[in-house]
Amino acid sequence: MGWREEKKNKFRECILEHAFVQFSKLGYEKTNLSDISRLCGIAEGTLYNYFEDKSTLFVATFTQQTQKKLSDLRINQPKTTDMLIEEFIRILEFFMKIDDPGLEDAFKTYYHLLKSQNSSERIIMSRPLQEADEFIYHALNQLLSSVTFKNISCEKMLEIIEKQFDGLLNDYIYNGDSFSRLMSRTKEHLTYIIAPFIQGFKES
Repeated sequence: MGWREEKKNKFRECILEHAFVQFSKLGYEKTNLSDISRLCGIAEGTLYNYFEDKSTLFVATFTQQTQKKLSDLRINQPKTTDMLIEEFIRILEFFMKIDDPGLEDAFKTYYHLLKSQNSSERIIMSRPLQEADEFIYHALNQLLSSVTFKNISCEKMLEIIEKQFDGLLNDYIYNGDSFSRLMSRTKEHLTYIIAPFIQGFKES
């Protein structure tokens, strides 16, 4: 790695480190990119060379640790419906659980703002979140591909689950549900949705 690349990575890590603290302490709306750039000793314009906007930087703060662990993620081959559901929940927790309470509150604010924006602003704010969701989609699709379903494709099943989970996620954001409650309700709904369609499990 050349010194320019090393310097670039150093600044990126600095930005993420201070962003994590600021978002956790101040919340999403009150966090200023100018403060983060000042703490890193760079111009605010330089920060935009690393992150396009505040929403992109915010999503990166709670996905970077997951991305570092991605190589350690193993999709366990289910042999029963219960094992399938448990593995589904484990994957969601791996990607979505936010251990820091302040950052979790900031995420709820961010998600609420995203939903309340007009269509063009919503598209811009949701783009970094959609990119992060691709990791989840890939992992869950890999899991479901080990299952043989009756009268429904793996892709269609995942589409149905995604729509159902979106409703549960809204309850988590707007009604003050805890993350553990979100996962518990997701488990209940998954059992109801998936179980009737399972025909069998493929051998690894």
